[in-house]
Parts: sequence; C-alpha cells; structure tokens
Amino acid sequence: MTPPQDHRIVAEELRLVLDGVAQSVAVGFLVSTLMLIVLWTLAPHGILLGWYGAFLLERVAAARYARHARHVVSEPGRARRVERVVFLSKIVEGTILGSLIGIALPLQVPAVSILTMSLLGATCSNGVSLLAPRRHLYLALVVPVALLAAGTLWSLGGAPYRALAICALLFVAGQYGQVVLASRRVRESIELRFENTALVERLRGETAAAHRARLDAEHANTAKSQFLAAASHDLRQPVHALGLFLQALSQTDLGDPQRRILQNAQAANVASTDMLNTLLDFSRLEAGVVTPRPGAFELQPLLDRIENDLAHLADAKSLIYRTLQTDLAVVSDAALLELVLRNLVLNAIRYTDRGGLLIGCRRRGDDVSIEVYDTGIGIPAAKQDDIFREFYQLGNPERDRHKGLGLGLAIARGIADSLGHALSLSSREGQGSVFRIRVPRTREAVTDDVRAPDAPEGGDPNGALAGTRIVIVDDDAIVRDAMVALLTGWGCVCWAFERPDDAIGALLREPAPDVLVCDYRLREGQTGAEAIALLRRHWQQPIPALLITGDTAPARLREALDSEIPLIHKPVRPDILRRSLLALASRLPACTP
Repeated sequence: MTPPQDHRIVAEELRLVLDGVAQSVAVGFLVSTLMLIVLWTLAPHGILLGWYGAFLLERVAAARYARHARHVVSEPGRARRVERVVFLSKIVEGTILGSLIGIALPLQVPAVSILTMSLLGATCSNGVSLLAPRRHLYLALVVPVALLAAGTLWSLGGAPYRALAICALLFVAGQYGQVVLASRRVRESIELRFENTALVERLRGETAAAHRARLDAEHANTAKSQFLAAASHDLRQPVHALGLFLQALSQTDLGDPQRRILQNAQAANVASTDMLNTLLDFSRLEAGVVTPRPGAFELQPLLDRIENDLAHLADAKSLIYRTLQTDLAVVSDAALLELVLRNLVLNAIRYTDRGGLLIGCRRRGDDVSIEVYDTGIGIPAAKQDDIFREFYQLGNPERDRHKGLGLGLAIARGIADSLGHALSLSSREGQGSVFRIRVPRTREAVTDDVRAPDAPEGGDPNGALAGTRIVIVDDDAIVRDAMVALLTGWGCVCWAFERPDDAIGALLREPAPDVLVCDYRLREGQTGAEAIALLRRHWQQPIPALLITGDTAPARLREALDSEIPLIHKPVRPDILRRSLLALASRLPACTP
C-alpha cells in the first residue's frame, strides 16, 4: 500500500474513533450519575464528588476535542498529534474508571460490587466497537482499568477475590483478541470503500472521455459531411458545365478525328459524373431524403437493364457476365433496389480479374433472394463488416480510381436498410464472394415499366423543345453560358441571369416564360426555390420550374426536397435535362411549339 493511501485509511479510522468519542457523553453522564446515586450513602461524599467531577470533565473535554479534531485528521502531521491526544485521554479515562473499583469493592456490599464490575465489563466491551479501528487506543483505555481492578481485587485477599483478579486480566486479553479481528475488518472495509470510490471516479473519467470521444467523432463526421458537400459542390459546377459544352459541341459539324476526341472527352466526363453521383447517393442517405415507394414488379427487366448497362465493363476485363432468367416478382422500390444491385455488380466487376460474375434469384419462403456471385479476390472473415463502411476499400492501397471511391457497398447497405431488406455476404479469401439481398415475393399483377433513379417521364422527340422560352438563373457564369449553348442548340429561346432581380429588370415587358430553371444555391444566401417564388409573383403565374443543384449537404438536400419543385443534380446528363424540360413543358399548351 502506498504511503498516501495508508494515511487516508488511518485518517478514516481516526474519524470513526472520534465520532464514537463525541457521541459517548450522554451515556457517560447517565452511568456516572447512576453510580453516584448508588454509592452516595455508602462512601465519603468528597471522594465520590471528586470522582464524578473528574469523569464528567474528561468526557466533555474529550467530546469537544473529538468534534474539532475530526476535520483536521486529513493532514498527516496533525493526524499524529490528534492520535496522541486521544491516546492520553483514554489513559485518563481508564484510570478514572479503574479508580471506581477502589471506592466500591472495599465496601464489601455484594450488590454494589456486582454492579461496579458489570459496569467496567460493559465499558471494556463497548470499547471493542468504538476503539477497534485504532486498537492501541483500546489498550490505552482497558489496561488502566484492568490493572486497577486486578490490584484492588488481589489486595482484598482470599481465593475468590484473587481468582476474580486473574479473571479480570483474562477477560481483557480475550477482549483484545476480538479487537484485533474487528480492527482488520474495519480496515478491509475502508480499503474496499476507497477502491470502490476510485473505481467510480475512474469510470466517471472513462465515461467523460468516451463522451468527449463521441462528441469529437460526431464533430469529425459533421466536418467530413460538410467537406464532402463543399468539395462535391465545387467539383460539380465545372463538370456540369463541361458536360453541357460537350453535348452542345456534339450537335455541331465535326470531322471524324474531332468526333473521336469528343467521344473520349465525353467518356471521361461520364466517369467523373459517376463518381460525383456516388457521393450524391451517399449524401442523400446521410440526409435521410431517401424515401422508398414500394410497388410490385418483375425482376427480369431490371436485371436485363443492369446487364445491358454494365456488361461492357466486364467485357473490358475479359470477364464472363451472366444473368439467370427468372419469372419472379417482388415488392420493393424498383429504382432503389436497382441502385443496390448496380453497386453490388459494379463491386463484383471491380474486384474480379479472372472468371466472371453470375446474377440469379431463388425462392426463400415468402421472399426472393437476389444473389450476385463473383470469382474475385474474396474477403477475409475479419474484414467482412469493414467493407460496408464508407470509403473503405479492400486491396486498393494505391486508390485506383477504376475501383471507385469505397462508397458502393456502404450505399448498398444503407439503401437496403431503408427498404427493410436484409443484405448479407458470404466470402472466402481468394475464392470469390456472394452478396444476397432478400426481397418480399409477390404473386400480384405487376407493372411493366421499371425506371432507373431520376428518370423523369416524357419522350425525347426531335425538335420537341423548339421555341420553348426558358429563363435560367445561376450564379456561375460558365454554367449559364453552357446552358444557353445547349438549349439554343435544341431550339429553345433562352435568357440567363445571375439573380432573379436581373431577370425581372431585363424582361420587364416580356410575357411569362414557359419554364424556369434555377440553381438552388444563389448569391447572398438566396435559394432557387425563393427565386422561383419571386419570378412567379412577378409574372403572376405558376410557371413550371426546375431546380438544379450541385449541393450535397444533408441540410440543403432536405430543404430542396421540401420545396416540392422538381430537383435534378449537377452534373446533369443532357438526356435527363432534356426529358425533365419536356416533362415540364408538356404541362402547358404554351410550351409546345
């Protein structure tokens, strides 16, 4: 035991003793008064009053000192002085009590002798519990009592008195054995209490540290989300403008060499767009704006579309891509389920170098298990939970961009959870993997049209947008130029402005446009939804409108969703932009040329 801890235990033992001393005044007063009354007619009054006064004075002085001293025993130097004072007071108390037997026993009154011996025996027994924490204090009390009692009994002569003298000494010795045991128990109890206190303090410290770590993790997660949103927004603007310029360029007369270069540029732009859309899917999950819309549909058209879109990636790596035919139908959100399966298939292609992948469906009771098999690198058992964490990639230390961002499986798990579908994995390192997602099966009539996410309604006939009058509000000049170039190539009549007020001032005498296209985040904290409301009030018409945003911050996504205005995300594929404009323009006769 370390010295500081030993001192704390000694201080606590002393407090227990001092508490007992402080509380014993009343009992001492009653007992001494009783003996005074019993002996008043038998012994000299002067001796009795002297003994009575000395006893009460010692008791009162000891009690007052004890109440004061218990507050200073925490200081090592003062604790030793306090213990010496208490030791001396117990010698005085024991001497006063022992002197009583010299007054009472020589009277040769049996009842008085018995009462006196009983009183002294009770005092010694009471000292076991009060003084056991510091057992040398018990000796300070009982040794004077025992010696005076034994001496008085021995001096009375005769075998009975001398036997009583010996018994008195043996009684004290036996009592001291009990004091030793009680002292050990008291010390063990105090040590245990200190250990429990230390444990509680340590637990509090660890809890506080865990709380701080949780807050730090939450702050880090928030900072990560904010960084991703800011970085994604800043990257989306030029990529969005680049895609529009490339599409506008493709609508001009180009030679074969220039068209090949353009196609390569468009392929690079599509790859960048895909990566940014992966970040968007992750941000939509974090924002909680993924709202499933379940319905019944057949699986085979969905699986065929995924194969048509992704098989060329497998072909580029000389992999076999096979989809087993199925006639099963399920109940789910078709667009979200397709996004999950696309991520699983892309993951299989990225991490498979030989062999191939197989997609099939099995009945499992009332469910359908959609399974994606691959012959890829496999996943060690210890890392099978890690691969569903965001930005975690297995076997890609060089961060090869062809293997994605490490978000595909995190997005798949998040969407599966939002759909209530169980997503599981079985894998052996070096032998491939199989991902399974279980979806409720249905035998009801199903819809034939299953669209991919963000695919708006409407066709794409040539010239369908010719003559459509469109006002564009975007705070990025390059994006405005790209939109005007693309829409003009489609035959639209366009005006582009940085602020809605600029549009009102420039088009003050113009009739209302057919469509409004606004960026969501504008200058001076204004939103696209507010800009659209301002322009609608100016023309006093519910002009069809479209929001375009490159912002992926969870809060901004929720705000945009709450506006109830159709929303598409930068970088916007030209075909999606065209279908979105057609869907809006077709709602008003004025929008049709």
